[in-house]
Amino acid sequence: MRITAKTKRFLSSLIASSLMLGLMVPVGFAEEQQLEMEQTSSELGLHVDEQDQLVTLMSQTNVTTDVYAVPTHAGSLLITEVVPDTKNVKGTDGTSVDGYEFVEVYNNTDEPVNFNDYYFYYYDRDKWTTNGDAVIPAHGNIVLWIMNGNNLNVPTEDFIKNFVPSASLQEGVNLFRINGGGGMANTSSRTLQIKSKAGDALIVTASYGKEHVKENNGIVYQYSQADSSVMSLMAISGTVAASPGTVNPEQLPEQVPVEKKTEIVHISQSSVDPADLPISAKITNLEIGPDGTLPVVKLQYRSPSQVRDTVITMTPKGEDEYTAVIPAAALEEPELHYSIRVNNVTESYSVHVNLPTFDSNNVPPLLITELLPNSTNVKGTSSDAFEFIEVYNNTDAPIDFKNYKIYYRYPDKGNASDVKWPSTKENFKIPAQQSVVFWIINSANSTYTANEFNTNLVEGTNLFLIKSDGMANSGRRGSRNQE
Repeated sequence: MRITAKTKRFLSSLIASSLMLGLMVPVGFAEEQQLEMEQTSSELGLHVDEQDQLVTLMSQTNVTTDVYAVPTHAGSLLITEVVPDTKNVKGTDGTSVDGYEFVEVYNNTDEPVNFNDYYFYYYDRDKWTTNGDAVIPAHGNIVLWIMNGNNLNVPTEDFIKNFVPSASLQEGVNLFRINGGGGMANTSSRTLQIKSKAGDALIVTASYGKEHVKENNGIVYQYSQADSSVMSLMAISGTVAASPGTVNPEQLPEQVPVEKKTEIVHISQSSVDPADLPISAKITNLEIGPDGTLPVVKLQYRSPSQVRDTVITMTPKGEDEYTAVIPAAALEEPELHYSIRVNNVTESYSVHVNLPTFDSNNVPPLLITELLPNSTNVKGTSSDAFEFIEVYNNTDAPIDFKNYKIYYRYPDKGNASDVKWPSTKENFKIPAQQSVVFWIINSANSTYTANEFNTNLVEGTNLFLIKSDGMANSGRRGSRNQE
């Protein structure tokens, strides 16, 4: 239930009536009154005011649906200014009382906070609460105007005009009234704390002495130690005009710039045809390096059967957009996995490849059926001795190989980088549904004979030679037949 300001006055009236009739005495109230009788309009008792009218207001409720963060760690809320002594006003009982006492509270977090989830704990005995929502924006402040039982009817405009220059305040936005008992002491030291209603966790403490109290002057504090619950009095306290709603940078902890994480935004397709696949992404919050350049954005991809990714560099197109193309040759399996990476940020994706239905009529006439890139080395060297490529005739008739060539492929560089590997004998036929073997001859194994390679193969019949430096063992490579 939210209680309005008028309802608050009714509560004050009930308490005052009880006090006058001797029905109830708050703990320490009588003692404080006796000790502070010499004060003007500070910590005075409450008085009957508009009781009949406010009886009706008691039944009114106001339900709030907003949910706010409720931090309970020390220093999440800060007391940045208090003013215990202000210009007096004529109270509801005709006496002269402080009209404009206030406490300024700063939200030292990154989320809005509702002060209705907290309370002031004054002089280690009195609990002061708001009658409803009092939302403090993230890294913003509000002013809590102390209602002392005699200044309930003071207009908001009078509060604002009391301070020079006039405070930039709006009641219900950054100015709120709070039930403040009899107000703050003017001639004695006092301590004010903020505690959470949930668990009574101590958030922050601020103290002042009587020497700091001057009419309409601010007692100001700074938060000088991280994670502390204690506000430090500033040397200017009591010597400068109050400034409700204004918090100076030196009062606050140094703000550590929040490092913005690099964000990769890419909309992947669920399925694609086996063709060149354009990839585009919007990449924000890239940090310029010491050399004045932006980091390189990489696109890496592989099919499920591949162990290593192919990595290419994406091209900046302006407005944080980067593009690259995955070649059609990479889309040869039902799934393709790819990711976009920059510095330590990686976003991964998968796409289904719409491979055509198998048609035996479209199977190539020649198939590469086996590769051996890594074999026994030539004695005394690190060179492979028996690398080979096996080619199978997939037709019902002999094929003359003079019309074909083997190409060695570097997948990371694309098809244009393929290298032709001609055999030493080019004019021969591969029998129907049979295979031949191409033995890779490098500078180290050139003295080896066919019998050392395989006693079941006959050079010039089903064993042929290709002179090359050989196939890589640790890098991505491939080979193809081409007519």
